[in-house]
Amino acid sequence: MTKDGALPKGFERPTVSASPNDSGVQEKSEEVKSSSKTITLRISKFNPEKDQRKAFHAFTVPYQRWTTVLDAILDVKSNQDHSIGVRYSCRQATCGSCGMIINGKPKLACFTKISELDSDVVTVEPMNNFPLIRDLAVGFERMFSTHKRMKPYIIREDSEISSGTKEFLQTPEDVEKYIQFSSCIKCGLCNSA
Repeated sequence: MTKDGALPKGFERPTVSASPNDSGVQEKSEEVKSSSKTITLRISKFNPEKDQRKAFHAFTVPYQRWTTVLDAILDVKSNQDHSIGVRYSCRQATCGSCGMIINGKPKLACFTKISELDSDVVTVEPMNNFPLIRDLAVGFERMFSTHKRMKPYIIREDSEISSGTKEFLQTPEDVEKYIQFSSCIKCGLCNSA
């Protein structure tokens, strides 16, 4: 509080006014200001078991500068269309399950901020080159089985560990040969491109 007993600017209490027609009932006359903008989110909807062809459904969604595409999709799913099929898990770009086509490019929905897309319309579609389960969710079975058959890990020629061996040392040159492959989160975006 200030010296004269008033609250600092921005901390004022809403004013309460009574009108002669409300028989003593008081109303709050508080104006709520929205600090968020809105975008049109176009979501591809298609269920192979029911639909003949895919259709885009448009939704108006509020967003802030930190809102991700996944946040917007989940807002629509919670408040406007509960039937949207979407896969997600970690919401921090480590599991790779929310990969989709966003404005024509394969991206992770949890990592793509709406404010960085520089568009009033955001279009989301399922990834290419994967079997469609429903709406934005695709099947990864083929990719995972291929990945397993490729054995994408280091296999030493002298793979037998002797009793005194505690670790296998690697030179920086050895690490450079495979480090680029170690950060793959199996999101499928490279297969969808």
